[in-house]
Amino acid sequence: MKDPAGNPFGDRSRIEMDVQTPELPPSPSYCTNGALFLADLTYEDNPAQGIVPVVSPGQRIYKAWLLKNTGTCHWEEGYRLVYAGGAALAWESPYVPPTASGNKAVVLVTLFAPTAPGEYKMYWQMQDPSGNRFGDTIWVRIRVQE
Repeated sequence: MKDPAGNPFGDRSRIEMDVQTPELPPSPSYCTNGALFLADLTYEDNPAQGIVPVVSPGQRIYKAWLLKNTGTCHWEEGYRLVYAGGAALAWESPYVPPTASGNKAVVLVTLFAPTAPGEYKMYWQMQDPSGNRFGDTIWVRIRVQE
């Protein structure tokens, strides 16, 4: 898989393919926003089972989640993934592809692990063009090794 800048991430044994951006029909004149978390696609964590990804200090991390657009609004230009709290890791390039209502989307963000050892958790949420946050809060949790 590659991020929007063309950098590879995730399990490199997977098949790579190019995906074209879909043309979306107009959203209804009155619509609602919704986003449902479906899966961690990279850096999956489950502390209850002792699973917290270990990374190197300063490591570049390509975090990807699978979300479902559960609203009636399409995620068009202006829909974004925004920082919603937790550890303030350095980040860049949040990406939300155009996604029709009822469809699934892979949303991405590039993060940089801190240089100090420890466990870090950073929260994200979808935001509409008017600045309203909506849907499930998603996160990335990492442990920076010494």
